[in-house]
Parts: sequence; C-alpha cells; structure tokens
Amino acid sequence: MARTVLLMLACVLLVVSTVLLFVGSFGQLWLAWLLRLSPGSRLRGPGTECLRRRASVGARHAARPARGELVARCAKEPRNCRRNATVFESTLILLQEYTNWAFRSGESFSQHHVNELRERLGQLEYLCARISEREVILARDGLGDPEKGIDNLMQLRLYTEAFYYFAFRVFSFIRKGSLLGLRPFNCPGVLGVRNHLIEHPEGALGVLEQSLGFDPARGLLLKLDGRPGGSTKFQDAGFHHNRDEFKNALDRCLSSAVRTG
Repeated sequence: MARTVLLMLACVLLVVSTVLLFVGSFGQLWLAWLLRLSPGSRLRGPGTECLRRRASVGARHAARPARGELVARCAKEPRNCRRNATVFESTLILLQEYTNWAFRSGESFSQHHVNELRERLGQLEYLCARISEREVILARDGLGDPEKGIDNLMQLRLYTEAFYYFAFRVFSFIRKGSLLGLRPFNCPGVLGVRNHLIEHPEGALGVLEQSLGFDPARGLLLKLDGRPGGSTKFQDAGFHHNRDEFKNALDRCLSSAVRTG
C-alpha cells in the first residue's frame, strides 16, 4: 500500500514539474500570441522587449530576396551587389555561347573537354567563395588566436593552391588544342605560381622557402623570398591579381572563338 502511494506521489510531482516547465518556457510566447503582440502594443513586463526583438529579426529574415531575385538585382545594381556576384558567372555564359556555336559549326569537337571545362569552372567558383570567407576572417581577426588563426591561414593556403592547380588544368588542355576554335591564352600569374612556387620550386626561378604573406587588397601571397638576391626569383603578385588575370584571359579566349566563328 505504501509503495503504491509513493508511486502516485512521484507521478503527481512529475506532472506538476512538466506543467511548470512548460509555463516557464512558453508562457510569454503564448501570451504574446493571444494578445496579437504588435510594435505598438501596450503590453509591458519582463521578456516583452525580447519578444519584439525576435519578431523584428524574423521579419528581416522573411524580407530577404530569393536567389533568383538577387541575381536579377545584381544585374541592375552591380556596385551594390558585388559581394554576391559570382566570379566566373560571365565565363560560364560565354562557355554556353561557345558550346552553341560549336554545335552549329557542324565540325567535330570534344564534348568531353567542354564538360570538364564547365566542371573546372564550378570548382574554381567554389574555391573562390571559400577563399573569400577565409580572407574576411583573416583580415578581421588576424592571428589574435594563434590556434584558430593558423588553422584559418592553412585553409586559405589549401584553397588557394587548389585554385592554381585547377586553373592550370584549364590552361593546359586549351593550349593543346583540345577544344575547337579556342586559341592558347596567357595567364603569367597562375602559370608562375603553379610552376615556380608549387610544382617546381627547385628550378632557377623557384622558391623553396615556405613563407606566406597576406594583404586584404591583394589576397594571399605564396612563398615570399626574403633572401639576398631574392628579387631574381619569381614574385607572386597576389591571388586577386592572378585570379582576375586568368578569368579575363579565358573570357577573351571564349568570346574570340564565338566572334570569329
């Protein structure tokens, strides 16, 4: 009998605790809903200001444009949306125009290389986005927290070197004439970093020293040569310069094939 009474008391305590927890956590939200809380409401009391802030944040998130709308807005307001614009967007458009032209030409061309070029551009776009994220963190925080700062710097270097490898692959198969009507283009920044600083640093222009530099305006600089006479070695102009130089040269290569065809 005593055991049954204790069990009933425990059940009652559990129900009461659950009810109190529910009221404590959600009571204010239910009250706000019942009273239709608005910015002009006279409701006062602990927690009401927090409810208004949550409602304001929710309204701002709901007001964000969809991605398609954002792209259309960027086309009209390029200066205001520069951070949201993709780096290789115009290149992908030119690639589609080139593909249409190659099909209409009636001549045989390598669809496999067209597909690879499209995939490589997607990879380069992804890398640019990740690099931009790391650059923002590095410019803001620097190496204030040594562990997080060094980890961020290593991620930035990894993404940057991967960009140079994939960009060189694009340059390489276009140079070999693998795509109909596309002539070799010049991108000395990407070629120099890939050849002299990453792939063949033992060469005459190469740099073996594992040093890094970062400038928010120039991006990551690989292997700064601080030795006497180091000026005779290849000097990295910075990721931003090399990326833009490569992208613009590839755009001219694609547009030239379509225009002359």
